[in-house]
Amino acid sequence: TSAVVVLDLSSSISSDTYNRIQSTLNDLSRTKGRFGLVIFSDVAYEALPPGTPAAELKPFVRYFVPIPAPAGSGQGFSFPESPWSHSFSGGTKISAGLAMARQVIAESKLKQASVLLVSDLSDDTGDLARVTEQVISYVRDDIALRVIGLNPSLEDQKWFNGLLGSN
Repeated sequence: TSAVVVLDLSSSISSDTYNRIQSTLNDLSRTKGRFGLVIFSDVAYEALPPGTPAAELKPFVRYFVPIPAPAGSGQGFSFPESPWSHSFSGGTKISAGLAMARQVIAESKLKQASVLLVSDLSDDTGDLARVTEQVISYVRDDIALRVIGLNPSLEDQKWFNGLLGSN
């Protein structure tokens, strides 16, 4: 299959979940697969086009590796400033990430496409109907959707389980 990773970088993604993002990107980058990468918060953009060798995910890992704070600063660690730090408002619209991935798949004319959503699943409640619409369109367009939950709340996990079933 041709896979597109949809990565949630909204403000609800905390430093606690950065290690899970780091681990996921590291694991994917070591495969022989090919991926596209969509990054989203309240808006989404294509960071890597579909078909990009998995190793190209590796440079993104550095943004999720903690940097020790200087001694005496009172802080334990920080993270490198990322290219998207100033471009996202911090809100969450999972539908934006899913829509961008579906658009990228359609424009690239990918066959047997799949999407891997990496998110804490903490979505804006006003976005849930649009997420449902996107999932319906994924089923209609025969796009497989899988989810890696980044420490989701039980409520968010139950909502997505109800929507996606065993995915």
